[in-house]
Amino acid sequence: MGFDSCEHVGALAGEDPALMGRVRRVWARPRAAVPEDPLLHAVVMALYSDTRTGMTAMGSIDRDPAERASSLNHAMCFHGPLPPEWMLVTWSPVMTTRRLSLIEGSFHTPDGARCATFVQELLMRATAPASAEGRGRLDDGR
Repeated sequence: MGFDSCEHVGALAGEDPALMGRVRRVWARPRAAVPEDPLLHAVVMALYSDTRTGMTAMGSIDRDPAERASSLNHAMCFHGPLPPEWMLVTWSPVMTTRRLSLIEGSFHTPDGARCATFVQELLMRATAPASAEGRGRLDDGR
């Protein structure tokens, strides 16, 4: 499933502007219609947060572009259905070291209601240049 998305610029109403450097916000929506099924709504939000959280971790401190993020843990709490059109997704690094990142985030409807909350722990690993088969090798030789 693909997503349309665009970066949200600026602070939200009532928000401390000092958070702007730490919080990443994206307006996103699935490209295909999602049937009115709570399980499918949860799957769409889980897929989006799992595939996009690594970008937040990668940008949270100065990182080598050859590094890749691997999900270690991903927990979600669902509070409501997937918005029918656009949803505001937020990410914020809670803790970032050279190799580990903990990211928290949430999904909101356009009017601000929270749909889901998630936390994800990521491991950062360097990759070697691609081999003749077109695959990179992890830094531990695998």
